[in-house]
Amino acid sequence: IMTFRDVTEARRAELPYRRLVDASPYAIYVLDTRGYFTELNPAAAHILGAPLQVLANTPYLERIAASDRAPTDEAFRALAEGRVPTVDLEIDIVRPAGDVRRVQLVAGG
Repeated sequence: IMTFRDVTEARRAELPYRRLVDASPYAIYVLDTRGYFTELNPAAAHILGAPLQVLANTPYLERIAASDRAPTDEAFRALAEGRVPTVDLEIDIVRPAGDVRRVQLVAGG
């Protein structure tokens, strides 16, 4: 059995949002419940130092400096479980070339 559903209007409605996200100078990304990147914009790829295709479906914790992983993971879990409405942290990320960048991570559920 196969079904079809017309999603033309829904896709058209998404275009302005997608353009805004893609043009933003700020890193914007979405994580699934496991903490894997499901969506990233070009600014996120630039800051993280890897192409979008490489980052997609990989755990965000791989990009966090070892010293910041535990507090960042705890903040992510608290947000995902609804224990806190937002998270605001300064953390170090490690890019594939090995350079470290200090970033402010702000997230809401």
